[in-house]
Amino acid sequence: TKEYKKSFDSYVNFQYDSSELLFTSENSAELERLNRFIVASQQEEGVRLSSLSIVGYASPEGTANYNQRLSEYRAQALYDYVQGRFPNLVASVEVSGAGEDWSGLRRLVSESTLDNKSQVMRIIDDVPTDVKRDKSMRQLGNYNHLLADYYPLLRRTTFTMSYRVRPFEVSELAHIYSTNPKLFYSNRTSCSI
Repeated sequence: TKEYKKSFDSYVNFQYDSSELLFTSENSAELERLNRFIVASQQEEGVRLSSLSIVGYASPEGTANYNQRLSEYRAQALYDYVQGRFPNLVASVEVSGAGEDWSGLRRLVSESTLDNKSQVMRIIDDVPTDVKRDKSMRQLGNYNHLLADYYPLLRRTTFTMSYRVRPFEVSELAHIYSTNPKLFYSNRTSCSI
């Protein structure tokens, strides 16, 4: 059976130290983006939605254990929201937290024009523990810039829809290929939105 996956990163804002989902104007727009992704996922032709994975990520200020729990609670809050809006979406759902997203910070910094990006990446790569790494980051002259402009992008929740691709009738092949050619490729296909 072929499998097809589609992912979406949601950037709902939570207040500091909270997993309560607030319906601010900014969050309402982001939740509407999430709603459109889910509605579109239910309308995919040639596939059947089989599972949903919801993974929360946190920025690295604070302790790793705390951020692990916070990322789990925030992922759960968004699952509760989705479950309330789409109660019959899919039977199989996995909700988890990935904790601190140091690799995401490294990617953002490597793509940036920061003056000290090699220093920041060295801290991420070479400092062995989250406590020491966080302390080293706080000592940087541009830590407040990282905190304001980079860390918020790490606080996200990734929704991954998994589909089973059904067998196609010969009469549908041209239409399915024109609307979603990825369904004809390998046994496992993924894309991100």
